[in-house]
Parts: sequence; C-alpha cells; structure tokens
Amino acid sequence: MNTEKLKIEAKAALKEYGIDKIKDVADDLIELGEAIDKRLEDGEFTLLEKITLTPKVFALVGDFKDRKIIWLQFKDIDEQERQELINYVSEKLDLINDQAELIAEAIWGAIVSLGIIINLKKYIKTSGS
Repeated sequence: MNTEKLKIEAKAALKEYGIDKIKDVADDLIELGEAIDKRLEDGEFTLLEKITLTPKVFALVGDFKDRKIIWLQFKDIDEQERQELINYVSEKLDLINDQAELIAEAIWGAIVSLGIIINLKKYIKTSGS
C-alpha cells in the first residue's frame, strides 16, 4: 500500500479531507485562465497561441487522476475552508480584464459554496432520522 493511499484512508477515518487537491485544481484553472486572458488581449487567438495552451490543459486533465479525493474534499468543505479557498483564488488570480476577474472570482465562490450545501445536506440526512 502506498503512502498517499494510507494518508487518504487516515483522513477518511477522521472525516476531514482538507483542501489541498482543490487548491491544485484552482492553480491549474488560474494558469489556464490567465494564459487565455493574455492571449485574448489583442482580440485574436492564433493557432500558435492555442498550441501554447496545451500544457495547461493537460495539467487540468492530470488533476482528473485525483478526482475521488477532490470530490471527498469538496463534499467536506466547512465555512473556514470555503473562505480560505475564496481568498486563495482572489489573491492568485490576476486577469487583464478586471470584469472577467470579478466574474471568475464570483463563479469560484459559488462553486465552493456548493460544497457547503452538499455538506449540510449530508449532515441533515445523518442527524435528522
């Protein structure tokens, strides 16, 4: 059994998964978003510019291997972690278009807040019967 699997199982026993893998996905999304934003600054998107985005897209695809722990982390988000994730993205994200940045931050906040709703629903199911 590898150490990563042991760590996941140990956290599962405690029912606390953290948010490190979610932050990894956020980093990859930010890098891709900023790269697209920069390339769209002149209003054009050339084939060469599209090709340069390929590594950033593959980074997101690479995150897919951690989808199970990402989902567990997402379902386990508490209010403190939600705020930490919102602040994390707000501090790191820097788009040329300020309006696009505000929209991206709002969408991220909504996604992270959905984790709180899922967690609350789980809590109601386990304590309401």
